Amino acid sequence: MQSILRHKKQIVVVILLVLSFFLLMDLNTRLTVLFRLSRTYDEMKTSIYDLESTKQVLVTQIAFATSDEAVRRFANDDRKWYQENDVPVFPVQDPNATPLAYVQPTPTPMAVDHWEKWWALFFGG
Repeated sequence: MQSILRHKKQIVVVILLVLSFFLLMDLNTRLTVLFRLSRTYDEMKTSIYDLESTKQVLVTQIAFATSDEAVRRFANDDRKWYQENDVPVFPVQDPNATPLAYVQPTPTPMAVDHWEKWWALFFGG
């Protein structure tokens, strides 16, 4: 009778060990998934923050682009259009002026000793 009871205890202990093994394996799998999802969540949160800041910059640019100041800058500065009271001034070059000659300096070659060439070849210096 004691041997059967003893065997039952051993069987219960073995079943509990096997069950605890599978529970630990499931816990390990769940923790792995949790860490992966947490990392993905952090990456997405950073991406969302970047996109929101980009959106804010674009909203500011749209607000400026629809203003009268942007139209004035485009017309006067970029297109060189003038308003009614503006007096356009155009620089005129003197026809008798001689253009300045640009002399490009020529580089002078440096004299390199024969051993310095070999040193540079082998040691890269």
